[in-house]
Amino acid sequence: MSVEATAQLCRLEKDRCSALFERDERRLREIVAPEVIHVHGTGLVQRGDEYFAHALSAAYRVTERSELEVDVDGDFATMLGPITTTVRQTEDADLRRLEGIALQVWRLRPRAQWQQVTFQFTVIHPS
Repeated sequence: MSVEATAQLCRLEKDRCSALFERDERRLREIVAPEVIHVHGTGLVQRGDEYFAHALSAAYRVTERSELEVDVDGDFATMLGPITTTVRQTEDADLRRLEGIALQVWRLRPRAQWQQVTFQFTVIHPS
C-alpha cells in the first residue's frame, strides 16, 4: 500500500466534506467523478448530476470521519470508516445527525488525480 496515496486520499476525503459544507460545486466535482454512484443510508441511489444537485442543495453542518481504512490497489482504492453527519436536507427541515459506516471506491485518473466513484452509507445509530 502506498503511504503517499493513502495520505492523498485522506486529504481528498477531508476536502470532499468541506466542499459539501461550503456548497463548493467546483471543488466537489473535482473530487467526485461525474459517473458517481452514491447510496444514501436510506437506500436511495443517486448517480451523476442527480447526486450533485442533491448534495449541493442540502445544508451540511458537520461531517466527521475517523479511523479510515484505506486500501490502494493500482488505479483503485477503497476507503472504509465511521462517518457522522449533521445535515438539514432542505432549508425548512430539522437538523439530523446520522452516524454510520461509509464505504467508498476511488479511481486514479490521468494526471494522478483521484476521484470518488462510489459512496455507500450504512446508518448504525439513527437519531
